[in-house]
Amino acid sequence: MIKAEYASVIAMTSERNSPPFGRTSTPRRKGMRSLSGLTETLLGPALRGRVAILGKIITHWPELAGEAASWSQPIDIQFSGKQKSDGVLVLSIRSGTGPQTQMMTRTLCDSINSLAGYAMVSRIRLVQNLPAPVFEESAPDSVSDEASFDEVAQSKLEHKLSTINSPELRAALLKLGQTVNSRQKTD
Repeated sequence: MIKAEYASVIAMTSERNSPPFGRTSTPRRKGMRSLSGLTETLLGPALRGRVAILGKIITHWPELAGEAASWSQPIDIQFSGKQKSDGVLVLSIRSGTGPQTQMMTRTLCDSINSLAGYAMVSRIRLVQNLPAPVFEESAPDSVSDEASFDEVAQSKLEHKLSTINSPELRAALLKLGQTVNSRQKTD
């Protein structure tokens, strides 16, 4: 009696899981699948279009932005829904250049839209996270430092340091005074 009930349960389960009449079933893959494989099929076509548009903007950014290209960089473009128009361009800018960039947003939108051929961007959002440029300082040349330190300042400094008994401390303070004086002249 138990075997009969078990057989009827198996028959019901197989009917429920079998494909409808006329359809062939595709074999299911057993095991785990990677999430990236699932998302690629869903998001791939949409992202390919966004990446192509953003890549085109990044490539032509120096021509589109003009002087603003030195302190800004496009990092993303966002559209609402499936539209490819009236988007928001996200710009990464240097700190302190926000007001100037805001004044240029209409010009930037117009130049981007002329590149695209339609009203692709209607707004620009600014993110102040672009690092400041790094300037390399050349190694100071001891001859040039001594030449820039004039004799009057040298004699005044030596006169003030003459009361110090320690020769090491006096030499260190003299060198510090020369460095401070040379930097004040360059600023």
